Amino acid sequence: MISALTGTLARLGPREEAALLVPQTNPVDGRVWLARDSSFSTFDPVTAALESMVRVDVRDRLPLAPQEWTDHRGLVTISKTSANSALSPAQLPKAITAAMNGNVPFLWTVARTEGETKDDAGPKPTPLPLSLTDLTEFVKTLPSRQNPLRKASA
Repeated sequence: MISALTGTLARLGPREEAALLVPQTNPVDGRVWLARDSSFSTFDPVTAALESMVRVDVRDRLPLAPQEWTDHRGLVTISKTSANSALSPAQLPKAITAAMNGNVPFLWTVARTEGETKDDAGPKPTPLPLSLTDLTEFVKTLPSRQNPLRKASA
């Protein structure tokens, strides 16, 4: 919709308008679990951009059991702060962490980074706002086939 409005206001010719309406990324066949802090708007730009690239299940929490994970190929969190966040990687239940086995891409975004993260080996918080390039690069890391968790449980 924004692209169409931009094209109209810019009075683009048919060729330029067609180029403007070409998707910037090709949608990926898969699903991502997006855990968003409840203080954020239900229409946030990260979710909107991700939904144009991959199917997104928006939740206000991290997965609690491996069974919740079976159809997901990645995990994105959007939280207010990196300090004591219920949506930080350290808060993933042990069962999920074991099931993920390091095979599932994880993007931890925060509005405000506070202090150092204790787990130097784990994911680092990415400050908001994110660029479309950052999201596109994350989506490119998603497994292209069967969920790695299903392979591990087979």
